[in-house]
Amino acid sequence: MAGGPGTDDDLAAVLRRAAEATSGGRREGDDVVPLGPKAAKTRSSLLAAAYQQLVERGYSATAVEHVHEAAGVSLGTFYQYFRDKADVMRTLVGEAITASAPTMFRPLDLMDGHDSVRNVIEGFVRSYAATAPFQRLWEEATHVDDDLAALRRDVSRLLDAAVRDAIIDAQKAGVVDPNLDAERSSRALSAMVDRTCYVTFVVEDGGVDATDEVIETLVRLWVNALQMRRKSRA
Repeated sequence: MAGGPGTDDDLAAVLRRAAEATSGGRREGDDVVPLGPKAAKTRSSLLAAAYQQLVERGYSATAVEHVHEAAGVSLGTFYQYFRDKADVMRTLVGEAITASAPTMFRPLDLMDGHDSVRNVIEGFVRSYAATAPFQRLWEEATHVDDDLAALRRDVSRLLDAAVRDAIIDAQKAGVVDPNLDAERSSRALSAMVDRTCYVTFVVEDGGVDATDEVIETLVRLWVNALQMRRKSRA
């Protein structure tokens, strides 16, 4: 789910790992040197080619040879910038996290009931639908790459915590059922959104045409599950 950080330290750790994955250099022997304009262009071409090959072939079926050939560079050039396929994938994931951080890790607010639930869900669903090929790729890679799996778990925990904190605040304001366990509820509601998007846009390849229907369904389920009611603000 899209939301705000669980703790500042947890968020900083995730963003630091994403930054480390994207901080590219060029290897010269045992040294890694900063990228000049030409090297930066070559690295960008490799990443673009890797993304295309990985999305089209899948993570397991893509080899380094596919990437450097699609980029039009030699195998040796590839290894100047990346250690292996997993290194490329971690870079792509790091770039995705860094680019989406301002919206993915924004604070959540459920105080306005139905309208605020829609704001929370709509942004995530539309973003997921627009990036479905990459979501499929990341899902596959987490099953064979322990580092990517750990990063995905950490991101999920951050987003679950954001929903939990929003539920607690809304409970205090009398907007959400006070008898709900915020921790368990946040996990269940976040998983509902993530799984629904995965099945709709990846497994079934529903495309963006299914977006509005998915949003409407999830909003109704969240509102009902939280037993939400409007509360006027002072």
